[in-house]
Amino acid sequence: MGRLLKNFVDSKLKFDGKLASLVKNNNHIYDTRTELFQDHMMQLKTWSHIAQQLGKTESYCIYRWHRILKRLFDEVTWMNEFKVPSQWLLYPQLDFLLNVIDQKALGIHMTSCEVANCIM
Repeated sequence: MGRLLKNFVDSKLKFDGKLASLVKNNNHIYDTRTELFQDHMMQLKTWSHIAQQLGKTESYCIYRWHRILKRLFDEVTWMNEFKVPSQWLLYPQLDFLLNVIDQKALGIHMTSCEVANCIM
């Protein structure tokens, strides 16, 4: 059973890493400062393209992205509160988000909907 769990976790981490990489290359879906951020058709097209590249549905990719954002906020909150570095394996791949996160939101426990509104 341990090997099955490890394989499952490894596959999720691998998927999340690929997803983060694809999102990073499309800043208009996470950075409110970009001109294309308000273009919802462009965002939908981008999510469709990302989903196609990952072989998953758009809704699944968006769901996983929101879960990643939630975890990122929790991680940053933990790091700020306890003054410790992150042990989360995905954290280094998400450093591009640290510049666009609403700084007032850091250190505050947020729901995934609030996280999505903060970045997406």
